Amino acid sequence: LSASAKMTTMRTATTNQGIVRLSMIHRPTDCITPPRPHNDMRIGAVCVALVVLACWMNHAAQAQTVQVLDSGGVIGSTSIRTIDGKPYILGTDFSDLFEGSGLPLKVQYRYVAPTGRITARIAAKDETVTFSLTIGKLEADVRGGDPIRMSSAPVQDNGDALIPLELLTRLMPQLLGIDVSYDAAAGELTIITDGGAAPPAARRLPSTIESDVPTAPQEAIQYRSTAAQKPQWSNLRVLLDPGHGGDDAGARRFGLVEKELTLALARSIAAIAQTVGESVQLTRSSDARVDLKTRNAAIGERNATVYLSIHFNTSFSPEDAGYRIILHNPTDAMALSPTTNNRNAMLQRVASSRKLADSLQLAFHQAGFQGERIEMPMVTLREISVPAVHLEVAYLSNSGEASLWKNLTTMERAAEAIWGGLARYRP
Repeated sequence: LSASAKMTTMRTATTNQGIVRLSMIHRPTDCITPPRPHNDMRIGAVCVALVVLACWMNHAAQAQTVQVLDSGGVIGSTSIRTIDGKPYILGTDFSDLFEGSGLPLKVQYRYVAPTGRITARIAAKDETVTFSLTIGKLEADVRGGDPIRMSSAPVQDNGDALIPLELLTRLMPQLLGIDVSYDAAAGELTIITDGGAAPPAARRLPSTIESDVPTAPQEAIQYRSTAAQKPQWSNLRVLLDPGHGGDDAGARRFGLVEKELTLALARSIAAIAQTVGESVQLTRSSDARVDLKTRNAAIGERNATVYLSIHFNTSFSPEDAGYRIILHNPTDAMALSPTTNNRNAMLQRVASSRKLADSLQLAFHQAGFQGERIEMPMVTLREISVPAVHLEVAYLSNSGEASLWKNLTTMERAAEAIWGGLARYRP
C-alpha cells in the first residue's frame, strides 16, 4: 500500500436520547501505530463490543406517537415504545394518560431507579388499585391479589421506566372495569369505562390483519362426550353472563370474536342443563351490550344462587395459553362493598366462590384443559351478592387455541366441563 492509503475505523457515541451514533473516521496508514503484542486480543474485544452494540440497536425501543381516545373521541396523544415487538409506555406518560382521559381517575406513580422498583396507585370512584413491578421481572404484584405474570418485563429508560402496555390492557378491565385497547396499525389507544359507549374507532375491526388459522381436525381434540349430571346442591340456580355484546365486541383474533363465542358457549351450557331438567339463565340472549349495573341487578331479579361471567382472553404474547379462573379477593380494603360494608358477609361469599372455582378447575382438568386459578380484587365482581367466578376460557391470541375453538367440538367439550363443575359445586 502507498503512504497515501487510508484506513477506516468506527467510533461510537451515545447521545442524551440514548441513540447510538456511529461515525466513520478516515486516517492515513502512515499515522497508524505499529502493532503491539496482544493486538489480536484487542481486535477480538472490539468485535465482541460491536456484536453487543448491534444486538442493543436491534432491541432498542422504537417510539410511535399514537392518538388516545375515550368515549367522546380523541382526547390527546402519547408515545408508545416497541421493544422486541412488545408495546411499552413511559411511566410518567402512564400517569398523564389516565388523568387526561376525562375519567374520574387519580394516579400516583413512583419509580425508584437505584432499586428498579415501580409503584402505581389508581383511584377511581370507590375503588383503588395498587400494583408494583421491578425492572427486569415478569411478575406484577397486585395489592390484595395474586401476582400477575406478564409476557414482557419493565425496562429502564434514561432515569424512568418503560411499563409493558400489557399490564394495563389485562388488569384495568378486571380491576376497575375500564377497557384499555391498543391498535398499533391504526396508532390508537382507547380507554373506555364499563358503562360508556365505545367511540367509532373502538367499534371497528382492528387494522392489524392476522393470517388465518385452520380449524383443528377432529382427531386433535381428545374428547368423548359424557352424560350430564344433576346438581349435587338442590338450591343451585345459575346465572351466566356472556361477556361483551353489542358495540363491545371484546377480543377479535384469527377470525374469532369474543362476544359471539361467549354467547354461544353460554347457550351450550344452558342446553346441557336442560337435558337433566335444570334451568340456566343468561344476562343476555342476543347481541346486546349489558352494563355492569344491569348485570348485578339480574342476580336478585332472577333469584340466582351462583354467578359465572364468561370471557375469552388475549395477550401481546402469542405463547400465552390456557384458561384463567378468577375470583374476587377481599383482603384489601378496596374490596369492601360501599353499599353493605359487611366484611363478614363478603368473606363468606369469597369462601363459597373458592369452592365454586375449585369445582370448575377440577372439571376443566378432567376434560383435558390446562390453566390456572387466581385471586385479585375485581370491580366487576365486587357487588355480586352470591358466589361468583370470572372465567377466561382460552387465549384467542394463541393460534393453537384459536384453531381448536374453530372446531365446534371444543365448544361442546368446554360446555360439558363447565356444567360438570357447576353441578358438582356445593357451598
